[in-house]
Amino acid sequence: MKGKRSWFLNEEGQLSIDFIIGFTIFMVAFIIVATMMSGILISLQSRTIDYDAVAYRTSVMLIEDPGEPWNWHLLNRPYQEDRDFLKRLGLSISRLSPGLLQQQKVDAFFDNSSAPGFSGGWSLRYPEDYKYRLLYTDYPYSLNITLRKIDKSTQLNLGPELPLNQKFGYVRRVVKIKQTPNMTVNLLDPSVASDPSLMILMNFTKLYSRTSPLYRIEPMNEPILIKVQNVPAPITIEELLYDRIVFEGSAYNNTPPVSYPTIWVSKDGGDICTSFPCDITSDFFYIHIDEGMFRPASIPFEGRYNEDSQVIIKLYFNKIVTDGSFTDFGYTAAAITAPEPAILEVRVW
Repeated sequence: MKGKRSWFLNEEGQLSIDFIIGFTIFMVAFIIVATMMSGILISLQSRTIDYDAVAYRTSVMLIEDPGEPWNWHLLNRPYQEDRDFLKRLGLSISRLSPGLLQQQKVDAFFDNSSAPGFSGGWSLRYPEDYKYRLLYTDYPYSLNITLRKIDKSTQLNLGPELPLNQKFGYVRRVVKIKQTPNMTVNLLDPSVASDPSLMILMNFTKLYSRTSPLYRIEPMNEPILIKVQNVPAPITIEELLYDRIVFEGSAYNNTPPVSYPTIWVSKDGGDICTSFPCDITSDFFYIHIDEGMFRPASIPFEGRYNEDSQVIIKLYFNKIVTDGSFTDFGYTAAAITAPEPAILEVRVW
């Protein structure tokens, strides 16, 4: 054919310069608009909040996490240095024991927490401590958390009551609460006794040898109760010593001093030995070891015990009541009561 072809097929695979320039301008404009839109929408909040998801997440934090540090209940929380060390609230014994709660963490979590503001003592602040150490948000959620034992003997509450006609998230979880380790010691009849002192040896290495935290005695993290019976009353406790150090102090009470957990003695009827010598008029009394008495080295400022420590608790009487040998606080004589079942309920709105 002699005439020019009216069209032809371009197989070179190259873009024209006009297309490249136009596409570049479009992409630059698109990026600018997208950046501006994100700044415009950043302050907007979705109209729909999944409160059930927030409640479920909160319950998981409480019953499946021990908190940070894991023994946060030993911190002297009224002091800002210790409070800053508290990063996360959790009630579990350990991450390997979900649903198994530690009684001392439960007590600390619910201590005076339903009242707004800081009330002193060992209590946490509501809502600040719970918002930033449990919910991890600045959004103004409200919390209502209850813990009720199955036998209905105890119910603990945190936070305000749920308002009427208020949409909220709700989760109910079944948990178990570890109980305080205890031991019973029998004194000898003075006719066969030869020594006026009761010496109780606590070998931490043996106590921490158990792998299950639910049935393990942990003297560095939990209180211990020792009942001394067959007491030839009337009798006088002349002196109480621990760790070969004379225990001197006053103002013993059921609530341990903020900066100094103690070893203390209670008599029949709940009366407390406020000083020594102390007269006992019944056939039994109790030795109480507060949680934090043997603070582990991982807790700041005062910790000096570890899992290899050995502690001697020694009581001197005005009568001979033992044969002078050590009483071993171990799994042969000591016991841990079966954990108590309870219901944890979390409401968020």
